[in-house]
Amino acid sequence: MVKIGICAWVLPIKEEDVFEFASSIGFQGVDIDLGKNNNGFKLEDKDLQAKYLQLAEKYDVEICTLALNTMCDKNYGMSHKENFENVKAVFDIGFKVAKEMGVKTIQIPSFFDGKIEDTQQLEQTIECLKYASYLGEKYDIFVGTENGVSTEDNLIILEKVNSNKLFIYYDTQNPYRFSALDNVKIAEDLHKYVREIHAKDSFPDGSIELYLGQGDTRFKEAIKVFAENDFNGWIQLESEYKKYPNYLEIIKADYAMLKKTFEKS
Repeated sequence: MVKIGICAWVLPIKEEDVFEFASSIGFQGVDIDLGKNNNGFKLEDKDLQAKYLQLAEKYDVEICTLALNTMCDKNYGMSHKENFENVKAVFDIGFKVAKEMGVKTIQIPSFFDGKIEDTQQLEQTIECLKYASYLGEKYDIFVGTENGVSTEDNLIILEKVNSNKLFIYYDTQNPYRFSALDNVKIAEDLHKYVREIHAKDSFPDGSIELYLGQGDTRFKEAIKVFAENDFNGWIQLESEYKKYPNYLEIIKADYAMLKKTFEKS
């Protein structure tokens, strides 16, 4: 059965307020972020961990995923060999936090500084994901690789890392927007390796307000692949809602559309 959540970082509110907001819409979960390394990461704070867990319980929403979005930042991109020690240090902290909070999935993006642009960068990313998967096996946490590479390269990642904790974290927009790939074909090729999805849409100008399906990313075709193949994991809304004046109305409509799409399947 599909569960629908929302990513905390796409909202124009504090992360701690996302739990109440998500509950008010009907979301079943939230995807939170480890944060930036400012003399440590915010979620290393045990008091903040406890606060988030209390809020999740109070508003009956699950903290389903912990994102390591700092892997997109300079000096942390997995595709660069010189960042390897920094990457491992973030993984050590992120997986420990996830274990302490009972979060069952870590999301690891490969965009911006971590974008994979050649074979050497692919191999370095694989080395990083091997370490992440080792931690996943140690702590019983799933590891989602979210990237903009082809079907073939994703299959190479899965084969070389060779861990039952590693999965493809599919994004309905990013393969097209970042790498000019056919994201619908990637969905068709890889859906059986996907446990979680970022549902988002856009135009090249990311500030344009729109509902899912109105952009140029072929969102409806991509999400239909998963509906028709009985996808039963998490789907997280991740459009740039914080840029939209009418974000509340749009989020409600996007949630309703996703719910209807998978109820039909």
